[in-house]
Amino acid sequence: MSRVAALASVTVTTLSPALAVNAAAAPLRASAYRPDSRTSAASLVYDCSRPTPCGVGRARPSATRLRVRTLAEGLDIPWDIAFLPHGGGLVTERPGTVRLIKRGGRLQKAPVARIPVVAVGEGGLLGLVLDPDFTSNRLVYLYYTSATGMRLERWRWTGRQLVPQALLIDSIRAGNVHDSGRIEFGPQHRLYVATGDSGDPPLAQDPTSLNGKFLALTPAQYRGNQIATPEIVAMGLRNPQGFDWQPGTGALVANDHGPSGFDGPEGYDEVNVITRGGNYGWPNVIGDDTDHGLFLPPIRLYVEPIAPSGATFLRHRGTAWTGDYVLAALRGSELRRLSMRGGRVLSDVPMFRNRYGRLRTVREAPNGELCILTSNRDGRGTPTAGDDKILCVKPPRA
Repeated sequence: MSRVAALASVTVTTLSPALAVNAAAAPLRASAYRPDSRTSAASLVYDCSRPTPCGVGRARPSATRLRVRTLAEGLDIPWDIAFLPHGGGLVTERPGTVRLIKRGGRLQKAPVARIPVVAVGEGGLLGLVLDPDFTSNRLVYLYYTSATGMRLERWRWTGRQLVPQALLIDSIRAGNVHDSGRIEFGPQHRLYVATGDSGDPPLAQDPTSLNGKFLALTPAQYRGNQIATPEIVAMGLRNPQGFDWQPGTGALVANDHGPSGFDGPEGYDEVNVITRGGNYGWPNVIGDDTDHGLFLPPIRLYVEPIAPSGATFLRHRGTAWTGDYVLAALRGSELRRLSMRGGRVLSDVPMFRNRYGRLRTVREAPNGELCILTSNRDGRGTPTAGDDKILCVKPPRA
């Protein structure tokens, strides 16, 4: 569907079949989707065994009961978490603080860093990631909104606090909305940065702008002391907040928020396979419309909005979820666990729906647990006692 057509007719009841993707541009094929059924959970013990069929097969149901524990609470809009190699972790809070979770799991009261962010709208202190050689160099990377735009910086962990080292990127526009914020290390130790359109949709199609893109920096760039000019890996994105590489295939899979009403019909959230040089169509098209092959379609489309945020593939061996892609949903107030094979999504299982409110980030901990960051104090949720929290759940055994 073109964005112009979408604005003229907000109510959309049908989807066209997923279109074939040029094999040279996208190694994984798109699959067909329709609006899915939902399941819900109502207590601390959950039955998460009912998959949502995705038209290409069905995961085999099994009795699966999960217990959720609270790792930390009383956080101020946590956005990202990175686990330290010898235990504990660092957590970003959107108002501009980095918090330390100690080895025993206790949240240290005093922040280990205070960042001069401009926390307006969806902005603030966002992404956090450790250097691939963190055990030897103690380097940490932070991504946040400032008075002049988005800033990607390198900091160093002393064991007690973070100290600034270098500014790496400062030419990404910031806005009240759509600042994205996720940073991750990928193949060849390149540092990937997801950027949103900052509320100005045409920037996503502007090859001279870094907004609405996937960017990548080389080790020489992110460990250097000069402002970097990143490679633009892909474009045509609205507000991607979660991505990871599929074990085995190496495919880069990412979420992207669909329109929110002011810039198109609500919904049409996407899961995409990101390919080098790929264009995902925003704002020219939404959903599975490729404009006769000019743009790449999603492999998963949520017609009803869920607002997908952080995501991860599960790599810990020996569980029933190993290899699955899990994303956190803000508006959906749930996790979605997607099973993928051969470039298709075979099943999509909703978990913890409406139990913990808005879910911002999901990370796999070194012990194999899923750690989930809530986002109920961001102005769009309904906080309860203890919010915001870090919750952990152990996947069932295979």
